[in-house]
Amino acid sequence: MTITHTDDRFHTNDGQPYWNESSWMSFMAKDRNLGGFFYFWHRPNMQLTSAGCVIWDGEGEEIYDCAHYDWHLILKLDPGANMYNFRADNSVEVRELELGSKYQLKYDNNGCKLDVVWEAMMDPVDHSKRSSGQIDSVIEGWIQEAAPEFPIGHFEQGAWAKGTLWLDGEEIEIDGPACRDHSWGPRDLSRAQHCCYPWSVAGPDHSSLV
Repeated sequence: MTITHTDDRFHTNDGQPYWNESSWMSFMAKDRNLGGFFYFWHRPNMQLTSAGCVIWDGEGEEIYDCAHYDWHLILKLDPGANMYNFRADNSVEVRELELGSKYQLKYDNNGCKLDVVWEAMMDPVDHSKRSSGQIDSVIEGWIQEAAPEFPIGHFEQGAWAKGTLWLDGEEIEIDGPACRDHSWGPRDLSRAQHCCYPWSVAGPDHSSLV
């Protein structure tokens, strides 16, 4: 499968309510041992979005003791919204600056404010299906098959994120390696497997995902 820039827009689908379009996008302040991410998924056929901003700084690693946690499962998907062009009611906002490669992440809620530009450093790496045609093990359980005319997909992409975070009154520079994934297809969460997502990005030619 060839990933194209248009894969960063909603895909034509079979109309079932569980058709899912999801993405995880990271950022960090490496000198502060601070990392964070946006994670969001859209169910266009249900007019539903789940979205949130999570930040940790080495002082806590659970949702109740990390630096910031604000993730909502049930939010409305506004008419006209698209994969990377939306604003959720909890203020998670993503805007398309250059389709397929450059996005703005914005957030302002509960004592935390973020304004970051996320820019790709490399082409996306496809993890949709194996050469045998079976779903890749990376996404097995997280995406189910659809009719052939509605192909499913998943990719990862290394990037650099730069901007500013304001957390509990402190201004923090965001400037470091980043990563994202993007998946689309039917998703039945009762079949999703528990997993870890270790990744690294050292530069345009050096990255890994385990």
